[in-house]
Order: sequence, then structure tokens, then C-alpha cells
Amino acid sequence: GITVLAGTSHAQTKTPEPKRRVFVLHSGMHIILAPKDKNQAARFLKDTFMKRGIAERDLVALESPYPTATWKEMVPKDGLVIYLESADPKSSVSQNAYVRLHKALLAQGVTKNDDIVWIGHSAGGQMGMTMAYLAHNLDKFPDLVKKTQAYHFDTVITLGSAIGSNPVPAEVKLRHYCSDADTMIYFLSNHGNVVSDAVKSKVRFRVCYDLGPSAKLRLFPGIEHGNWYSDENVLACILREFEPKNRPAWRKTQAD
Repeated sequence: GITVLAGTSHAQTKTPEPKRRVFVLHSGMHIILAPKDKNQAARFLKDTFMKRGIAERDLVALESPYPTATWKEMVPKDGLVIYLESADPKSSVSQNAYVRLHKALLAQGVTKNDDIVWIGHSAGGQMGMTMAYLAHNLDKFPDLVKKTQAYHFDTVITLGSAIGSNPVPAEVKLRHYCSDADTMIYFLSNHGNVVSDAVKSKVRFRVCYDLGPSAKLRLFPGIEHGNWYSDENVLACILREFEPKNRPAWRKTQAD
């Protein structure tokens, strides 16, 4: 007879993909005094972080939704509306922004298991705070559930942002980078009600709102509004946020 030897097969266990830290970069509202490229902050940060060793696949520079300023409209009204409405997760501005975020993350293979670090300059900081809320509370928005997915925000860093609300979940680390030399934040914090009232909004800007246990203010001297994303000390501090927390007190920087 013929003997058939049947070998035993072992299922190949697939090694899970290592968790990624993905930096999402967002520029602020465009005004006539800003660089011509309304995406300048996001592009600059992406190029800088790539030079410092962060893989391009882990850097997502989002397209700015704010209109480009012109000499006829030096501070675009539509830009102000986007800024103010981005403080509310229920607004169409915020919902549409989350869809754009989802598409950009999907394009770079980011999953719900990866850690998202949002870095937003100026109005882009408020946008990131709201995106963190939506990502962690997606089940409250059935329409968004149908066309997006939840993501895990690890940290939101705001660079010179006037804050209209703080919807950031308690488990997400929040870092406000602030300077007493930032004249834009000084203006919006003290006179922003004029801006809000002009477009019939009840939002009131402040340096910060309702800081919880996961939030910290990072204070930097002498930084004007347009210099946040290019200042060497700021850039170094951003990257230190993700170093092991084993430095002795005497090694810590002024910002810490």
C-alpha cells in the first residue's frame, strides 16, 4: 500500500504593526501680514522635523481651510468664522475638518491604534483641540461615524493660540505654548469680543480655558506671533515632550 505522511501545519502568527507616533501639522488663519503661503507653518514644521529624523510617513501637513487674505480683505471674514466655529465640535466647520483629517490620515496608513500628536499654529491650535474631542467621542456623531473612524490623540500642542473653548478629553495631553511678547494673543484676549461680535459669535478668546491635570502652559520669552514655528527653542521643546521623563530637575529647561 501507499503510506501518506501528513505533516502538521502551524498557523503563522502575524506580528502586529508597531504603534506609530504621527505628527499632524496645521497652520493658522491667514491675514495679509502673514507669509503668502497660507500653509507656511505646516510646511515649515514638516521640513524641519524631517531634518531632525522624523520619518515623512509620520508627518501629516494638513491643507489650511482658511481663505487667503488679499489687500481688499486683509483679515478675511470667512476665516474669522472658521476660527470661531472651530471652537464648537458640533459646528459644520469642525465636522468637515474631521473628515479632512480622516482622509489625510487614511492616505498615510494611520490607524486608530497609532498615537496622534497635533501641532497647530495660532487658530490651528484651537482646531486641533476640537479634533481631539471628535476623535475620542465619535460615537456621539452618527453622521461622522458613517464616513470616518475614531483615532487616538496622544497630545495637542498649540503654538501661540488664542483659545475659545477647551473640549480636549482628559486623557489627552494638552500643551499651550505662550509668550508675553505675542501681540496677536494679547489683542484677542483683551479685545477679541469686538471680533466675535462682528460675526455674531459668543466665543471669547483667552490664553487658556479650564486647564485639567493633563494640561500645561509652556512659557517662552520674546516670541512674536509669526515666529512660533521657526524658533529653535520652541522646536527643541516640542521634541523634548516625547523624551523619557527621567531628567533631573537641574537639567530641565525654562519652558519646563
